Amino acid sequence: MFDFNNLVDPSGEIGWFNLVVYNPIAIINNTTVGYEMCDVYSQFDKFSGMFSGDFALMGDYLATDLVYFFTEDGIKAVADMTSLITCGASDAATDAITKVAG
Repeated sequence: MFDFNNLVDPSGEIGWFNLVVYNPIAIINNTTVGYEMCDVYSQFDKFSGMFSGDFALMGDYLATDLVYFFTEDGIKAVADMTSLITCGASDAATDAITKVAG
């Protein structure tokens, strides 16, 4: 039987509303902001051009972006990106996945 006393928190917060409405909207909002601010649409455009056989785009990528990654500044940028990606939360998640898989 459902206990109606748990429907509203004593502080006045409606617990199920956050789970059902607020959190999904916040996740969608954060995803769309990241999509816009990180220029993900231009990356999708670049990938679709490369996979569709746009040789000019592939040549441009090889001549500029890929060469940059082999320079000293590029190696430092990649190291900075990987240090941002690795954090305690992602390390714990990958450890948990490898324990389950292994």
